[in-house]
Amino acid sequence: MDRATRLVSGRARAGVRLCRAYTTGSASTFDPVVTPKWLEEQRNVKILDATWYLPSKKLDGKDDFRKARIPNAQYFDIDAIADKSASLKHMLPPSNAFAAAMDSLNITNSDTVVVYETNGIAFAAARAWWMFRCFGHDDVRVLDGGMPAWRKDGNLALDETVVGSHLINAPGLAAMEAQESGKSDFKYQATLRENLVVSKQDILSDLSKEDNKKFLLDARGEARFRGTEPEAKPGLRSGHIPGSFSMHYNSLLQDGTLMKSKGEHCGERGRIESFDVLQLIPNTFHFYLKQKHF
Repeated sequence: MDRATRLVSGRARAGVRLCRAYTTGSASTFDPVVTPKWLEEQRNVKILDATWYLPSKKLDGKDDFRKARIPNAQYFDIDAIADKSASLKHMLPPSNAFAAAMDSLNITNSDTVVVYETNGIAFAAARAWWMFRCFGHDDVRVLDGGMPAWRKDGNLALDETVVGSHLINAPGLAAMEAQESGKSDFKYQATLRENLVVSKQDILSDLSKEDNKKFLLDARGEARFRGTEPEAKPGLRSGHIPGSFSMHYNSLLQDGTLMKSKGEHCGERGRIESFDVLQLIPNTFHFYLKQKHF
């Protein structure tokens, strides 16, 4: 069996395992995607608006939050709640920085947290969800369809009162101050789950092996994956990690905002849809992993 065949068969086996886990819900005991109706009926949840835009959009999630938000929502700034010592944006913050941000948001380890964004579900809401899980917080959900779905209902309340910049910026400032001071005595207890994160060195080590064990999905657009479209951040090389597969996040969404059902992605036997036509050209997977840097 040549290396190309081993690469495909190894990725296929990993894909089946992933799809089975997704189908059986082994990652949690509840659906991490909730509806506006479900959220409206809850009385003891912490709601976060994590709206973020690619720089090319020239929009600011904070401005969206100022204009209107789901009642009792607070702003989760993925630009500020990040590792400030890293040369790249949106790297996971140290545990103490995440804990500092949670204290600022008055979130405890036992709280149910729901994250949404004003542009649907595609970007930072999923990122924030993953960050919570990385630091040991399992009871976190994402609002299906985000603010567009909330508005579409027509009967759900909106908060359009004036909110000060100090309230919007406080969690991010707390995270940055914790990194500068090294303070670690916070009410919120954050411990990094290293099994949910891989480093560049982990990937390089796997690539050096004859039979790769890691299954890599690239959630960017296909043009960026192929290197025919420049990266959104200046100075970054185009293309993709060797052996990775392209699966644009939008393939998991209906109308760009709502999550498709599990059945639309996994077959009855727990295999990836389109598994039978898997080719070396990596664009046929329809399973979504939204654990990436923006």
